Amino acid sequence: MRIFIAIELPDRIKEKLKNVQKEFSREDDINFVKDYHLTLKFLGEISSTKLKRVRERLKTIIIKPFDLHLSKLGVFPDMKFIQVFWIGAEPENKIKKLQERIDSKLIDIFKRDKNFKGHITLGRVKKLNDRDKFLDKIKQIQINGKFNVKNFYLIQSELTSSGPVYTILEKY
Repeated sequence: MRIFIAIELPDRIKEKLKNVQKEFSREDDINFVKDYHLTLKFLGEISSTKLKRVRERLKTIIIKPFDLHLSKLGVFPDMKFIQVFWIGAEPENKIKKLQERIDSKLIDIFKRDKNFKGHITLGRVKKLNDRDKFLDKIKQIQINGKFNVKNFYLIQSELTSSGPVYTILEKY
């Protein structure tokens, strides 16, 4: 099973993200994300035995609710070679703290995420007709949206020809 751990977003935030995607040129070859979340840890393909261990360990993490707000748009891996564009959430230290707690509970099963960057993927870039225009658009877009985080989720991702299908396995 292909598994990850994430923060789910409220519907009103998802609508704002859909509107951001509409700002980008349909002339570019971008696979826009349809189901938004903020990934805390990607576990990849794991066995049912490992999944059981993960479930038990995640149950021991209790989070104190916190607020996040959408921040600026960005790209991975860098401005010269754009593969993914995303929106950040702040305060990032709150996300990082939760991610580190998850990492520490699973450290003997999975590698620690050394370069974790809390973000919500908006699209995977295949080809841009005008990279400078795309980057200008990213700098221009301002988005406001605040949401409360009370839970995190263990999610299964099934890759299909029409994109990934996500199934929530557990809520923590």
